[in-house]
Amino acid sequence: MILHRQTKSAAQIKGEYDAAYTWFGQYVKNIEKTRLKVYRDNLEFISNSISADDNKVQNELDKYFLVNNMFEVTRLVNIFKTLSQTRQTKGNLPIRKIREMAEGSVYSANESDTLGDSKSRNIQFEFELASFFSDLGLHIRNYEDLTVDLGEYQLSYQCKRPSKLDNIGKSIKNAVRQLAKYNSGHPRNYHAIAISLEKALGFTNSYYETKSTDMVLSEIRDRVSKIRANVDLIEDLVSETKCVLIDYCCRVLCWNKITAQFVPIFSSNPVRLDYKTGAIHKNAIWQKLNSVYNMHFR
Repeated sequence: MILHRQTKSAAQIKGEYDAAYTWFGQYVKNIEKTRLKVYRDNLEFISNSISADDNKVQNELDKYFLVNNMFEVTRLVNIFKTLSQTRQTKGNLPIRKIREMAEGSVYSANESDTLGDSKSRNIQFEFELASFFSDLGLHIRNYEDLTVDLGEYQLSYQCKRPSKLDNIGKSIKNAVRQLAKYNSGHPRNYHAIAISLEKALGFTNSYYETKSTDMVLSEIRDRVSKIRANVDLIEDLVSETKCVLIDYCCRVLCWNKITAQFVPIFSSNPVRLDYKTGAIHKNAIWQKLNSVYNMHFR
């Protein structure tokens, strides 16, 4: 398990999101009519309810309101930090996707597959994964869905967000079919699948109120292991393609009520496939990724 976690106060989060909102406003038309504006207004209320001196909650805050806003805002801040560093030449900055990401329901918990409003957060997951890799020092080659440079190799990810545990296998199969049609033009381009477990595990409207994240991480490991036990045959099928790995990603929010500190955690759980074809190159890619992973928290 590879982690990206930060501990921040409400005041820190508000300051960072103000900068993110201003930057997004350059590309999102009528941003004041999007969910991004709702978060900005809500953060103003939240920050006024938490003392800047001792970081204590001064006014009673509805936990659902507090957690859901922080859940959304902290990830958007990380996305902003990555995208704002992307060179804007030759169409590298995915402006269309940035605009589409700003759409959709205000909270992930209110997202409806039947209404077709999941596209914005599908894109958001791609951006969040890009932010994770960027923090690991990897160069993002493009955002369709996502391709990273690994020396002489390129690794292209197909990202999926199944809404139910029963849909994970189907999502993997769909990703394989889409990747089979993808051609980056790079002679050593290989594939990977990233599965967001956020909706399937019900983390979109929940949080952990705890001083320590160890218990949280242990629970994530256990739940990912159980999921893999149900899709092992599908993983075996994927190993016959150009796929190097399947990454089971999970994002949770921890909150220390005593200190009013927030700890958003993005966990990456990459699974090396049993390579039946292209083992030499696939092993080389896996080793390159591991050398990057091993320099960071596990």
